[in-house]
Amino acid sequence: MRSNTNHGLPVIKTTIPGPKSQQLLSKLRELEAPNLTNTDNEITIVWERTTGANIIDVDGNQYIDMAAGLNVANIGHTHPAVQAAVSKQIEEMLQGMGDFHANIRKIEFMEFIQKIIPIPNAKMIVSVNGSDAVDSALKTANLATGKSGYIAFYGAYHGMGAKSIEVTARHHFRRPFKNETKKSTAFAPYPYCYRCPYGEQVDTCKLTCLKTVQDMIENTASGVEDVAAVIIEPIQGRGGVVVASQKFLQGLREICDRNNVLLIFDEILTGFGRTGKMFSFLHSGVIPDIMTIGKGLSSGYPISVCAAKQEVMDKAWGQYNGEPIHTSTFQGNPLGSVIAMASIKELLNSNLVEKSHYDGLYLQKELRNRIGAHPNVGDIRGNGLMVGIELVKDRDTKEAAPELCWEIIRRAMKKGVLLLNGGHQVNVLCLTPPLCITNEQLNFVINTLETILNELKVELYQQN
Repeated sequence: MRSNTNHGLPVIKTTIPGPKSQQLLSKLRELEAPNLTNTDNEITIVWERTTGANIIDVDGNQYIDMAAGLNVANIGHTHPAVQAAVSKQIEEMLQGMGDFHANIRKIEFMEFIQKIIPIPNAKMIVSVNGSDAVDSALKTANLATGKSGYIAFYGAYHGMGAKSIEVTARHHFRRPFKNETKKSTAFAPYPYCYRCPYGEQVDTCKLTCLKTVQDMIENTASGVEDVAAVIIEPIQGRGGVVVASQKFLQGLREICDRNNVLLIFDEILTGFGRTGKMFSFLHSGVIPDIMTIGKGLSSGYPISVCAAKQEVMDKAWGQYNGEPIHTSTFQGNPLGSVIAMASIKELLNSNLVEKSHYDGLYLQKELRNRIGAHPNVGDIRGNGLMVGIELVKDRDTKEAAPELCWEIIRRAMKKGVLLLNGGHQVNVLCLTPPLCITNEQLNFVINTLETILNELKVELYQQN
């Protein structure tokens, strides 16, 4: 089940970051508005080329990308199948006419993706990025139900668009726009078993977090009213690879059905094989009313989709005539459409969904065997090639260790491994490589993490 194709191990030629990266990052600081791109000279580089699971920076250093370009390059970076689709399409048509004249590639893409999406006979809104898709999903829920409120979850990240930021929980993103953000969302505890807000244990869990959602919707004394939809990531990505249990998602479906509330699954990050199934909610057997997809949909080109049950879409948007009330210039862009189709075909033809499942089992097993007993490793979790390592200062108190997380990222980078962190307290190493990652590359990463953690343990011992 595991690939043996060698796409390349790290090659480090300069100090990290190299002189060209440092020079270009200084130039970027002069050109770009602050706090949009990370320009920290200790932990950032400037990319020049990509291939498979590898990144090559402007100084010629080659890395293993354990973040898939922000969870995008599921079939690998700059895949030949995508290149071929681009080469053919740019000779025919680059842009359609948005909402006015349809282009043939958009129709082909929607017909193709409808067969992939588990919602039977789904209707779609094609957009450019994840925030757009979530905005579309929330608008659809509002129009279909005639209600304006939402329930989202602690730690949620659904984007930073005009509506998606309303259901994004992190104060870092919401606080600067607090006067513009509507008070339309109530937040409930996510089923974060390692840090259960109710102090429950996995083996004896009473699903109190699920009962909280039920109470918010059904108990008029909760103060939560006019709920159009519950929106959830089946696995929180930026929230630290936190996996919602099957029972929780199944119970959520029952609560929504009982109260005429729509259920939205945000699969922007988790879709297209990332978790060892085509979509992460398939682990639970629950089908949503509305779902959003993007990122791995195209493995590198901006395109996203909001899909919903036919009756939901028809009720939401069918009542309006005349000029469209929700559209964009690049809606159903022909280039994005053919790239997405090429990416998904490669995903299926190369059995990358199945590979993700088995690689994920191997990765978690090796991590538990090699670093699971380390005093700073609190939890190792995930599905498929979406694995989180939660770092703590103390395994008993579970006090988060964000500084340690950053130090591991710095050291790994110097060894040729690019890592990202996440979590409510930014203390989780999030391992989400391209699904084409090879045995050699995966083992190199595991060895690197083990080496760094052992180095840090020795250094801490010597300090004490």
